[in-house]
Amino acid sequence: AKLSVATVAVVGLVWILHSQTEQNAIHLEGIREQRSDHMELVQEIMIKQAENQEVLIKLVEEIARSKAKD
Repeated sequence: AKLSVATVAVVGLVWILHSQTEQNAIHLEGIREQRSDHMELVQEIMIKQAENQEVLIKLVEEIARSKAKD
């Protein structure tokens, strides 16, 4: 049961990361059209995505550990 819940969590996180990446791409396109100073926002988005990936990696490692115990 532990594994299936964790698997669902990973699938959910992957889906969130994927949809967020798409939203960010759309958002960046809009910013480019405005020709405003957008480098700061680009960096913020990249940092956010890196943080999300760290969370995902930690969760995967946690699943691997709990699976190794079984």
